[in-house]
Formats: sequence, structure tokens, C-alpha cells
Amino acid sequence: MTKNKGILIGFTVVAILVLLWSVFGNELFDNQPTFKNETEARVYLRSQVASGKMSEVEAQLRLAEIIAGQNKAQRKENKKKRASGKKKMFESLNEAVERGEMTKEEAMEKFKNRKTAEKDSGKASSQKKQ
Repeated sequence: MTKNKGILIGFTVVAILVLLWSVFGNELFDNQPTFKNETEARVYLRSQVASGKMSEVEAQLRLAEIIAGQNKAQRKENKKKRASGKKKMFESLNEAVERGEMTKEEAMEKFKNRKTAEKDSGKASSQKKQ
């Protein structure tokens, strides 16, 4: 009976550790500060170089890592926005089909051609700005 309790306690501890790791990831071990934008990162890194805690080369490498991370996050956010736009268009076309405003084939064709419509509208808005 005590062997089973020991195994149960062991599995419980491992499960809790896995749960904590999945929620917090490397945040517990990453003591690197986070920045809202590139300017904040530059100011922080300059102060680190000035105080002698970091060399100029290390600061440049860290800045490149920060910029790359921000770019990756921006691409991920843009991808989410595009996906939500697709979903909204699909739902509106589906509702139009249900209301009988268009056939299912017309809706499918319109959904397939949405990229050219988006490009055309983008060109039109850029021409308006000029």
C-alpha cells in the first residue's frame, strides 16, 4: 500500500510540474526584461553597456534578438487577424445563403475570389490616399 501511495505522490508531483511548465514556460528562468518597443530596448541596452554589465557586441546581439522576436510576434498577430477576417466573411456568406440572397455556388465563388477583391480594394484605397 505504501508503494502505491509513493507512486501516486510521484505522479502528482510530476503532473503539477508539467502543468506549471506549460503555463509559465521559461518565464520562471528568463530574467531578461521585456520591452514595449525597440526604443525602450535600446535605452536599456545602452544603460547596460554604460554600466559595464554588457559589452557593445552583446548589446547589439540582444537588440537583434529583441527585434526578431517583435517581428515574429507581429507576424503572428497579423496571421490571426487574417484568419478572423476569413471567418467573418465565411459566416456572412453563409448567412446570405440561408436568407436566400445567393446560391451556395455563388457564395463559394465569392469566397474563393476574396483575395483578388481584397487586393483591388487595397489598390483603390492607396489611390485615394495619393
